[in-house]
Amino acid sequence: MKLLRKFRVPGPWQIHNLRIGVRLRLAFACVLALLVLGSSVALWEWREITRQVERVSLVEQRMAAILQLDNSVLTLMNQLHSAADT
Repeated sequence: MKLLRKFRVPGPWQIHNLRIGVRLRLAFACVLALLVLGSSVALWEWREITRQVERVSLVEQRMAAILQLDNSVLTLMNQLHSAADT
């Protein structure tokens, strides 16, 4: 305990010297600050997820176009083979 008293900052800005109303306001302000900080982080992450979803959607559209083209080529090849057999 003596060690902790040695590092204590003397003066009027110690938390136990403040009135209860001031301490409650400080605690409420800290809770609000943490709430705003958490909401900001969540909003930033939401925007990042939205960007990734858009990127995946673009890749999926390109893959669908490639698969449709591949299916068309396979259908044409099948028709050519059928025509060559007859």
